[in-house]
Amino acid sequence: MRELIEQDNQFLANGKADWESRILALANDIIYCQKRLYSTTPEIGIDQAHDNSLEEITQHYTKQLSNLKEQLLRLTDKTIIDRVEYLTNNIKGWEEHELTNEEYPWKHVALSMLRFPDKVIFDYDRCPDCGHLRILIYFYSPECTWAMMCGVGGNMVICPECKIQAKFSETIRN
Repeated sequence: MRELIEQDNQFLANGKADWESRILALANDIIYCQKRLYSTTPEIGIDQAHDNSLEEITQHYTKQLSNLKEQLLRLTDKTIIDRVEYLTNNIKGWEEHELTNEEYPWKHVALSMLRFPDKVIFDYDRCPDCGHLRILIYFYSPECTWAMMCGVGGNMVICPECKIQAKFSETIRN
């Protein structure tokens, strides 16, 4: 457990996004989708629900492939890279006492942004409180929380001006 916490702390202290592992993961997902789409064998439907037609399966993988390629392009944009790293280095220093019970530590938010930089969307919408642009991120609690069976992940909207976690849509929990 201590090793997991120490790894997260070192990663956060470094303040550099994990671009290489995200690119590798996206590349592997792209290869998988391409294999599923361009396979000449009939096995494409084996692991799919019997309710899905070949056309529906093809549409699913085509859309997934397009999304993955878009994420990969974002990972090569130096402007986005710099913005993510600059913002995370600011966020990790925000005071924890400003949080409500429903919010997560800011250093965990910054860690998520560094781990999933391709899922950071700047200028997502406007904050109803201050009018500044908010950011959508994929929040994934630190590895130690998953080891303790209390991990959580999902989309989170943050306002860097108000320093609030405005919205969290949980998609995974253990």
